[in-house]
Amino acid sequence: MQITRKIALPMLIISALSFSSLAATEVQSAETHIVIGHVSVSGKTTRDEVIAGLEKKAEEAGASFFKVTAVGGKNKMYGNAVLFK
Repeated sequence: MQITRKIALPMLIISALSFSSLAATEVQSAETHIVIGHVSVSGKTTRDEVIAGLEKKAEEAGASFFKVTAVGGKNKMYGNAVLFK
């Protein structure tokens, strides 16, 4: 049982680190990147949920980077982003 715990913890840490290296990164300036598309989300309740939704869609589209171009709304929020490679 102890061997399993000794192996499981390092494997969990390694998998968490490798996942974060594949995630799309939000950028402020996109002058050196190539536009590969646009994504949008709606029906979110917070700004953080909007950005998380945009990031997820950027990853699914294979983007390396994304730039949020709009976030708005009151009870139901929306957001738009440009995707880059």
